[in-house]
Amino acid sequence: MNTLPSSLDTYTKHLCFDKTEFIYDNGEVPSRFYFINSGLVTLKCVSDSGKDSILRLYQEGEFFGFRSMISNEKYYASARALIDCDVTFIRIPTLELLNQVSPETSSLLFAQLAKELREAEQRMAKIATSKVKDRVLDSIYHLINNYPDYPWTRREIGEYCGSETETIIRVCRQLKSEGHIDISNRKITLPPRH
Repeated sequence: MNTLPSSLDTYTKHLCFDKTEFIYDNGEVPSRFYFINSGLVTLKCVSDSGKDSILRLYQEGEFFGFRSMISNEKYYASARALIDCDVTFIRIPTLELLNQVSPETSSLLFAQLAKELREAEQRMAKIATSKVKDRVLDSIYHLINNYPDYPWTRREIGEYCGSETETIIRVCRQLKSEGHIDISNRKITLPPRH
């Protein structure tokens, strides 16, 4: 797991965000990037038609909000705490200064950026070529296996895989009847064999 190097200490500040609190919003000019000490953060955008999409999720030991800083663009999506979060923000305005102050952090950011790009490309290909049932099942597996302590709602699963909540409800009933998932007290889990 990543930790922040001490060379960044003079550029950091510790913040706590409550569940559902916005960390930054779409259209804001980035003046810092973030590191999650604990918690879970979602990066969401809203389409022109008003539909929410979960673009990415960040958890303990991950950086976020740095791509807009690197590209010198406004944030293109909003970051929000899914659960209470303990976050450190790093106020370094340019990549050049970050390279001088903490080259190891720059390396971590670029490694994470490359991983996120690969995952986004794979997810786009699945969304474009998979049937809804397969997309929903893949999304449930991904979300539960990577973020097992969070109680995923059908709405959030839909926002993650690009489907309507009603579709997720219908597909989840089918997946449960086929033994792919379990549902108890509205919580979706994977059967023991998975």
